[in-house]
Amino acid sequence: MKLKSFYFLAAIAALSFTSCSDDEKEEVVGIVAGTITPAESTVAYKLAPLTEGVLDNKDDSIAWDVTDAAMQEAVLKLTPTLNATASVGGVEVTESGVTVDATKPVSVQVTNGSKIVTYTVNVYRAKTAVEGLTKKAALPATNVVWRDFTYFKGKFYAFTVTNKITDQTTGAAEEAYVLQRSTDGIVWTDVDYKVTNADKEVIGGEGARLVPFNNKLYVLLGQRVLGTDKFGNAPDVEDGWMGPSPTIPVWRAFVSDDGENFKSLEADSKGSFNGETNPISNTWNSPYANAFVFNGAMYVYGGYMYGFGMQQMNRVLMKSTDGLTWERINPLDEIGAGFVIPNDGAFFTLGNKLFLIGGYRNFIGADYVSNIVYSTTDGSTWKMEGTLAEGMPLLYQAKAFSNGSVVYLFGGEIIDAEDTRTINNKMYRSEDGITWTEVAVPASFAGTRFPSAVVVGDVAWLFDGDNSISQGYWPAPQATDTYPGNIWNMPMK
Repeated sequence: MKLKSFYFLAAIAALSFTSCSDDEKEEVVGIVAGTITPAESTVAYKLAPLTEGVLDNKDDSIAWDVTDAAMQEAVLKLTPTLNATASVGGVEVTESGVTVDATKPVSVQVTNGSKIVTYTVNVYRAKTAVEGLTKKAALPATNVVWRDFTYFKGKFYAFTVTNKITDQTTGAAEEAYVLQRSTDGIVWTDVDYKVTNADKEVIGGEGARLVPFNNKLYVLLGQRVLGTDKFGNAPDVEDGWMGPSPTIPVWRAFVSDDGENFKSLEADSKGSFNGETNPISNTWNSPYANAFVFNGAMYVYGGYMYGFGMQQMNRVLMKSTDGLTWERINPLDEIGAGFVIPNDGAFFTLGNKLFLIGGYRNFIGADYVSNIVYSTTDGSTWKMEGTLAEGMPLLYQAKAFSNGSVVYLFGGEIIDAEDTRTINNKMYRSEDGITWTEVAVPASFAGTRFPSAVVVGDVAWLFDGDNSISQGYWPAPQATDTYPGNIWNMPMK
């Protein structure tokens, strides 16, 4: 490194001096060294001036999985030659650095008196991805009762519901509805969000889903049955005809343009069914439902409802193109007969089709868990694409994620012929949505129910869900379940 530094300084000196006598020497003007640090990262990558007027990090490439958003808010630090000043776009590069968009070349001016030298900073990411799953971080998991993740406008978002007993004698509890975001998927900060058109209101609830759609972030559905919120609003529990039972008294839907300021859509939402449109009913609100985007519309299916004093499976399939009017769909099979879509299955898109794998009908039991792969091109008519190969487990509450050409499946719960339930620790890969191959994963990769996955470019980010074995006929998460909070990533290949 001493030889390289000597070579650079000698080169700068040669470039910065004109041919003149010793008493007419000009000051050396250049950059000795520098670093580039992606947003929220603790790693500073070294920049070296290896060629005339160019600074780069080819000898210390940025990690392959750093997001574009983190690169676009990178911090550039430079060490100019003695008495020289470096600036980017007229902003001086101080000791604390300057924020730059490192996804494209950055022009730097180095000034000493009347002498000005221009540098170009080129920042490189490693081209070779780290194979397989890599654990990147872990989020706090104390008192978590629900989590969901997404990616919106260059940021990761996490919606977390936590529950804490505030009075052991009465069992009184308080729930927090926390929204967090991250630029790099590793460092997370709380969002001080607001519901602008409702007084003392929080977003979502247990089982709520984050859905980016049409350049907006939606928070859909959710129940609040375990405690009061930070404003003192009571949980969703009323005296039913069979005694106290949870209800969902309102339709819950919120939307934001910026991930901070949300608007409640409850008052303006409508439900369309069999040609009639009316104010939307709270019975359409299904906590823990699947929510996804397909063919220019948001879809919601399944989840759970309360009726006859107990929790039951919900079979409502609905879609919306504007977030306000939701059309209830009667799904059909290939011959036009009514089709019951399995609940808690994994939806994913591949090509121009929406696929569904796994899930169950009626209730949890070996005879009711589906081993059939279904697809649709319009969201209404469903066809059988095939059955899972022998040895492929019967799964529900798993997660599938796709980049449009390949799809992976992980997590969820397995039930065997004896009705024994276990968490699925395996991962599978498919290029057609029908034929699946097991993928090697680290021994430390433990499966969870209701996990999340986000695909950003060529990188898939995986987020833990609930790692407790389900109980009862309808395996909705319980307040006593646990969430590990681990964050993994992998290349999409």
